[in-house]
Amino acid sequence: LQLQRNEVIALLNLLNRLSESVQWVKEMGPAAEKIVEGHRSSASVGTSSL
Repeated sequence: LQLQRNEVIALLNLLNRLSESVQWVKEMGPAAEKIVEGHRSSASVGTSSL
C-alpha cells in the first residue's frame, strides 16, 4: 500500500476529527441522555391521559 503525501495528510486529519468526535461524545453523552430521558418521561406523561 502506497500513499501520496496529501493522502497521508488527509488520513491524519480524518483520524484527528474522529478522535475529537469520540471525545465530544464521551463528554456530552451523559447530558444528552438526561435530555432524552426528560423528553421520554414528559412524553409518557402526556400520552398516559389518553
